[in-house]
Amino acid sequence: MIELKDVNTKSFHNYSFNGSFDKVNLFFGQNGSGKTALSGWISALDFDHTRVFDTVYVEQEVRNTETMSGSKIIVGKEQIESVDKINHCQKIISTLESDTSPTTELENARSALVKIMTEEIGNAKVNFRSNAIHQKANARSNPIRALEQWKDEIHHYKDVKSDFSSFEGIDQAIRQLTADRDHLVPILQNYDQAKRKKFIAAMNTPVLEPESSVASNVAEWLSCGAILHNFQDDKKPELTTCLFCGNKIDPEKVKTHILDRIDTEYAKLLAAIGQFQTNLTDSLTVVDGLQATGKVDEKQIDAARIQVTKLEAVLKDKRNHTDQNIALGEDVFSAILTLNNTVNQVRDEIDNKLNQLRHEQDNIEKLAKRSIGLALQKRPDVGTTVQQIRRAEKNIDDENRSIEITKDFLKKLNEKSSDLEGFLKLMNGTLKTVGMNFHLQFSTNDTSSFEVVENEDNESFQFHSLSEGEVRLVAFVKFYFSLFSEYKIDEETQSVLRKIDPTIRVIILDDPITSVDSNNRYFMTSLINSFLDEFSKGSVETFVFTHSLYDFHNIAYLMNGGVAHFRVTKDVHGESEVTAVESDSMKNFSDDYHSTFIDVANFAMLGKQRLAEKVNYLHFGNQCRFLLETHARSNYNIENATNNALSQILDVYNVPKPAETQVRRMLDTINSLSHGMSFNWDYTSGIPAKEIQQAARTLLWMLSNKDQQHVEAMARGLSGLMKSCKTWQPVGIGV
Repeated sequence: MIELKDVNTKSFHNYSFNGSFDKVNLFFGQNGSGKTALSGWISALDFDHTRVFDTVYVEQEVRNTETMSGSKIIVGKEQIESVDKINHCQKIISTLESDTSPTTELENARSALVKIMTEEIGNAKVNFRSNAIHQKANARSNPIRALEQWKDEIHHYKDVKSDFSSFEGIDQAIRQLTADRDHLVPILQNYDQAKRKKFIAAMNTPVLEPESSVASNVAEWLSCGAILHNFQDDKKPELTTCLFCGNKIDPEKVKTHILDRIDTEYAKLLAAIGQFQTNLTDSLTVVDGLQATGKVDEKQIDAARIQVTKLEAVLKDKRNHTDQNIALGEDVFSAILTLNNTVNQVRDEIDNKLNQLRHEQDNIEKLAKRSIGLALQKRPDVGTTVQQIRRAEKNIDDENRSIEITKDFLKKLNEKSSDLEGFLKLMNGTLKTVGMNFHLQFSTNDTSSFEVVENEDNESFQFHSLSEGEVRLVAFVKFYFSLFSEYKIDEETQSVLRKIDPTIRVIILDDPITSVDSNNRYFMTSLINSFLDEFSKGSVETFVFTHSLYDFHNIAYLMNGGVAHFRVTKDVHGESEVTAVESDSMKNFSDDYHSTFIDVANFAMLGKQRLAEKVNYLHFGNQCRFLLETHARSNYNIENATNNALSQILDVYNVPKPAETQVRRMLDTINSLSHGMSFNWDYTSGIPAKEIQQAARTLLWMLSNKDQQHVEAMARGLSGLMKSCKTWQPVGIGV
């Protein structure tokens, strides 16, 4: 059994209640007395085995939507959450499908890339003087693929290696290479190995100069020798025999022949020297041309020039001294040969380049395509545009993936939607049992929600708008069925087979009929009484909290035993407490109204000094509201004493026109201090006690002005109240 021990929540401060509870326990308390705090504390004692019906439950379990024709409701927290998820998924899908920004961004980026490629193609056509260059296939639908194809052109052609950007560029290169080749001429290229050896031999061979003393001496020596040896032939006395070879010789002819020979050798040598000197001079001009090309090593050029200069010196020396032996080695031409080898290599390289360029010039379209690929590869805006395309494609892929995932999830939600056919029968059966004039039917295109339809009358059919009380009643029926672990109707006997959930130990109904309109109060009360009668027979302990005195008396009034009644109040210090209500007191429906009337009257009659001593004056605003609502509901069918009912209040209480402002101010004051507001709020509210007392005095004046006998009956034993009421009449009211 539940016990209130050391209750410490909100307005309960380490509070303990010495009384005991029964199977069904009803608690009455005005708004702000601490009912909800006590309800929450009890439910927290054994949360897993406690079921609570309150406003939160109603909000979670029933969603009422007003349509053009009536109400459309969803019953059940899981169904509401499922519908919310379905609606959310549909909204996501709709939003994503209607979002055209990624597609627009992709189209713009693709168009930008196509435009860039088109620009380079146009440039290539102009620069290479060719119209045989066209855009890649499907460039607009897949420009990145087209871009890659253009880049492939850079290495696509094995026979094209240049990176010229125009026809003029390759043509100028060919002209430049041709000019360079014309200057790349080997020096002394006619002097092959045989000539070089002959030159070295000539320099090593002395040649006598004709008419020189040496030549004359040699010829005289030969003549003397012939005479000296007297070797003349007897038959031919001009002849003689050579002692070396044995041949017959004529000394005079020999002398003449030797002199002629010396003259010829000498002439040939001088001619050769002169020709070679000319060639060497010409070679120096060629060397200068080689140097001007900048394609030959300067060191080789300098070495060859030095060697040419040395050869010139050798020739000059030989010319002056032909009879001397000038010894030269084979390395006398080494620097020249090295230079010539280099020149030939460079010429071969240029020839190869020229052949390649002429080939490429003959195939200018290939070079143009390659230049397009190179140009696109170098442009920075190409990379930026490709990134934009990739980003847009990713955004679209992400959105499509999100749509796909959301649709899959939506499909699972729809497949998981509960079968509510059985619940619909139970709900309509209960509504019929308690006498409600409406029933539920599945929505036309949605089996997760219901339309509210009025019961057929004279074959008429129309939708029905649920009131707040009817919504609460539907929620209570849902709560009722959730308390059973088994609940079904036998189709043959139509008997109900049900079993209360054995895990439930405590049931709490917190203001179950709050805000219920008077037309449906009877149905809700009947349903609760039936519920309490059924559950009181088990082991479940039930707690009912209400702020309505009528409900406090009417709920469980037919039960024979097992029912206990309690009041939740606050003392002057704002602390809540629980008191048991004896069974005799339950016979008087006005007991709480009467006691509250006395409290308010005493507060209204306080003098200035005693009013200043009042610790907790704020709760009198809520008591004033209770008095007015109870009196107005009982006598004039006014449910709520708010400004919304101001015109009714002014009318039924016969409030004079000059007093309307004061009555409106009274309503504002008592309403601002009710509806569960903490009574310790006075530290921050700034509402003075005098203003609340003025509201209480205005209320008592209004009641006495309308029904003096009623006020006199309630104020028995409280002297001076009727006299004071006359002095409390609002300023401006006539005599």
